[in-house]
Amino acid sequence: RSAIPGHEDCFFFKTIEIPYDQRQQLLVVDIFECEPTPKMDIPDDLIGRATVPLADPRLEQPAEWPLARGPWEFVGAVTVSVEFPAPEEEVWPLPDI
Repeated sequence: RSAIPGHEDCFFFKTIEIPYDQRQQLLVVDIFECEPTPKMDIPDDLIGRATVPLADPRLEQPAEWPLARGPWEFVGAVTVSVEFPAPEEEVWPLPDI
């Protein structure tokens, strides 16, 4: 139950690995509502999108970022933290396009 009427708190404690490119400046996080069973032929609904600047020092700890649907409709927040690879670690190569 959320403290904000009409909203609900959803917890998703997962680590997601993505390719790392040190030239990248933003991380875009899209949150979708998915149907519970694959049998249902209903498209997933976009709940909101958060754009996270990778140079922001708040990323070292879990921090809230606003979720927007469209340019002016803010629908909640997502908590994100980022762990960058150490400079000496081998990172995933970016795919050839």
